[in-house]
Amino acid sequence: PAWRLPDWKPIGFCEIGFKYPRLLKHYGEKWDIPTLAIDCNPLAVDLAILNGYNAKVVNLSDDVNIDLEGANVITMHHVLEHLPNPMDTLRKIYDAVPVGTVFQVEIPIENNDPKLDFGHMFGFHAGDLQMFMNSAGFVALAGSSVNIGYAYWIERVTGIKVE
Repeated sequence: PAWRLPDWKPIGFCEIGFKYPRLLKHYGEKWDIPTLAIDCNPLAVDLAILNGYNAKVVNLSDDVNIDLEGANVITMHHVLEHLPNPMDTLRKIYDAVPVGTVFQVEIPIENNDPKLDFGHMFGFHAGDLQMFMNSAGFVALAGSSVNIGYAYWIERVTGIKVE
């Protein structure tokens, strides 16, 4: 992958926003590293803890520092659209992670029509995610935009913190 850098190695994985701890299991076992799951839903966190994972409830909209416990591989799929200020959250994450952190984010493309019945508060346009990632300080390395089952369009961007 494009993000393989000299002397880079995974030290911890964090999944921000999740229903089931599938990625925690995958990356924890693949790299034999500690994992962390954070979500605003206590039920999801309790399920992860019940299954032996490190998980905690975090409200990303609060004006608090986000403790990612040294993770340098982070995923956040379908979370930003639920937040009133996605840029503020991306900046908090940038401030919380070490240099060399690989960060993958996925969002739906809803333009000026966020799906309020799904709890979406922010409607992203095509290309927004890469600009948001770069504006928060990450360097966007790769991105994709696909139609998921003819239901909706998504964008996924993988970035890295370089300084």
